[in-house]
Amino acid sequence: MTATTTVVARYKRNGPRGGGRGFTASYLLTDSTTIVAGALVSLTQATSKALNATDAASEKFAGVCTKTVTSGSSNTTVYCEVEYGHEELFTTDTSLAALVGTMATVKDNNTVTSAASTNDMQVGEIIEVLSTTQAWIKVRSPEVPLT
Repeated sequence: MTATTTVVARYKRNGPRGGGRGFTASYLLTDSTTIVAGALVSLTQATSKALNATDAASEKFAGVCTKTVTSGSSNTTVYCEVEYGHEELFTTDTSLAALVGTMATVKDNNTVTSAASTNDMQVGEIIEVLSTTQAWIKVRSPEVPLT
């Protein structure tokens, strides 16, 4: 239940495009950044560029990274494709059983938590809880950063 630096393969289901496939969007990647497939992605409010999601006030949720991407040290044009609108089985840092129907929020780029996180960046609706460490989340549409 910590941030990931390796590819994360999660179960997916109930995607709007059939099976577990969701909608996709692409965002310019922040310089000097690697985002691995399966990581939660956010956008900075200052530049609207993609980075690994954290529980930070200066970020807005974008989706789940579809393939690993790495940008150069400055002024590179690398895009991060994210997926949303489907259900995905996420790792949780606490039991969300009593919270089905409410929104899960970002803890780090690999973990969701209850809406009691510091900045409450919403990942999506808690659909089903399998255990104290796993829950199905319907991944919400990307938020447009405030500029």
